[in-house]
Amino acid sequence: MWMKRYLEGALLFAVLLHFKHIYVYVAPAYGIYLLRSYCFTANNADGSVKWRSFSFLHVTLMGLTVCLVSALSLGPFVVLGQLPQVISRLFPFKRGLCHAYWAPNFWALYNAVDKALTVVGLKYNFLDPTKIPKASMTGGLVQEFQHTVLPSVTPLATLICTLVSILPSVFCLWFKPQGPRGFLQCVVLCALSSFMFGWHVHEKAILLAILPLSLLSVQRAKDAGIYLILTTTGHFSLFPLLFTLPELPIKILLMLLFTIYSFSSLKSLFR
Repeated sequence: MWMKRYLEGALLFAVLLHFKHIYVYVAPAYGIYLLRSYCFTANNADGSVKWRSFSFLHVTLMGLTVCLVSALSLGPFVVLGQLPQVISRLFPFKRGLCHAYWAPNFWALYNAVDKALTVVGLKYNFLDPTKIPKASMTGGLVQEFQHTVLPSVTPLATLICTLVSILPSVFCLWFKPQGPRGFLQCVVLCALSSFMFGWHVHEKAILLAILPLSLLSVQRAKDAGIYLILTTTGHFSLFPLLFTLPELPIKILLMLLFTIYSFSSLKSLFR
């Protein structure tokens, strides 16, 4: 993408998406950037898109590339009549709003507030104990649950919140293009928006924002500061994934080494 090899970029992202569907989080950034930079071949003097520069050939080539990858990946399941089963496993809405180990996002705060209000309500007899939902969001199980005080969140609500949160970055990518740098910024913001408001988000999804942000961090001091904050908190939030005692010193040492190196190297770069 940085080298303007857009068709190859579309091919590789399509392959990546079919390998791991979590990359749908950043698909809006890829789609808008490819449409803006590859399917429209020229801009006006003020930087706005020149609508007459639309290339039907480029759209056709990109569409065929993406469809070919999709056909090779999903074709066997379609032939065997198993596509609905694949989709149900890729998007398991019955697993509940949050993962068994909560990702540190907006819904974790939402759940915590609901828990706090429940405790207060039970203490002061504002709530009937017999009407408290049985499914526990803190039980470590992957399941659906109902909030006690706050409104329960549906998959549609999380989708709307996610789309609304990514709109500003996608809007800027289309109307105020800044080349590959603007594309990377949009990728980071789409990943963060999906992490903050998505349905059943895994804690390791924060890496989708950290990795592209690392490329931006060596170009501007402001981006470097954001990167250091995000990478330190993001990596620390992954500690519970390595939970055995022998792994404790290893993960602490690795994070300390990485954090110290990141801070020192970026500080010397922008001195």
